[in-house]
Amino acid sequence: MNQAITLAEATLPRLLEYFQAFEADPDLFADMSRFSPYRYDPAAVERAYLAHKSAGDRRDFLIFEGESPVGELILKHIDEPQKTCELSIHLQNDQAKNRGIGTRAEKLALALAFGPLGMETVYADTIHKNARSRHVLEKVGFRFTGEDDTFRYYEMTKNEWRAAAEREARPVKAIRLTWHGHSCFTVEAEGFRVVLDPYEDGAVPGLPPLRLSAHQVLCSHGHHDHGWAEGVTILPWEGESPFALETLDVFHDDRQGALRGANRIHVLEYGGVRVAHMGDLGHLLSEEQAAALRPVDALLIPVGGHYTIDAQQADEVARQLDARCVVPMHYRSGETGYSVLGTVEAFLAFRQEICFAEDDTVEITSALPPHTLVMRVGKTPEDR
Repeated sequence: MNQAITLAEATLPRLLEYFQAFEADPDLFADMSRFSPYRYDPAAVERAYLAHKSAGDRRDFLIFEGESPVGELILKHIDEPQKTCELSIHLQNDQAKNRGIGTRAEKLALALAFGPLGMETVYADTIHKNARSRHVLEKVGFRFTGEDDTFRYYEMTKNEWRAAAEREARPVKAIRLTWHGHSCFTVEAEGFRVVLDPYEDGAVPGLPPLRLSAHQVLCSHGHHDHGWAEGVTILPWEGESPFALETLDVFHDDRQGALRGANRIHVLEYGGVRVAHMGDLGHLLSEEQAAALRPVDALLIPVGGHYTIDAQQADEVARQLDARCVVPMHYRSGETGYSVLGTVEAFLAFRQEICFAEDDTVEITSALPPHTLVMRVGKTPEDR
């Protein structure tokens, strides 16, 4: 069971306790030539404590899990006339990470900054490779404002903090996502089902015939392995779809459609959760196209190349969109898929934070951490 997370003003005895188990985090170093394992030095801890205590523009806190210090959090560059400050956070070691401690601590710090301290704006930054830090900042409501070669920069106003707190108080919305193989998915919310890019019987080597039912069918283009709407039984539905639908017309190749024609991207949004199905995207996105699609909670993207973008290009598109959950599709696996396609392993070589689903169905929410999700086709056609 998770213990309570609290903040307390840093004292020298507790800082000494904290740093005895501290481990340097390589994700905090843009220049790895400057990285070295941390060695506990009580005299250095005391010198740093005294220097920070004498500074008039910062507040140093320790993050406690129960009775144990597990992190440090700093509100620095406090400008009382302008009512601004900067937030910085470090966790003690790997045992304190990926457990929600940083998220809960940042929320406490923001409540302190915008409450008793009277701040109007809080700033933060993170180096590019620190995906975990970026996710936590965005999860608690920080807004991305720009970047340079090393850092991504964020800020939050008091009004944005209040709005984020209101959103958190609402029930969490989720989209149910099922993969049927190749580029065919069912997306479901409130019982309403949408099938995307169903393939024709025998069109994709190694995949069984599809026998699906849904309330709506969406196809990115008319090729046999993507456009067999006739194979989906349309179910009756009273009222409107719970999904907001957006489309973006792009191309099936990198020659303005001269080789393979047009392709349509579909974005389904429900309760603030956005799933983007890229169809047979054949080129990188322009900044205008990427801006039209963002934000993306789940990105369903072809990675096999030959007919579409390849593994490296798919990784670049995922980064263009800053997608929270990236789901590869349209690739070869064993005897399944076209022999000219690349494998998913080629795509995974470019990715970090990789997860493998145990089934063909997952739930997508806006609270997902950044990761790449490899789904599986695990059910028989009769179960679908």
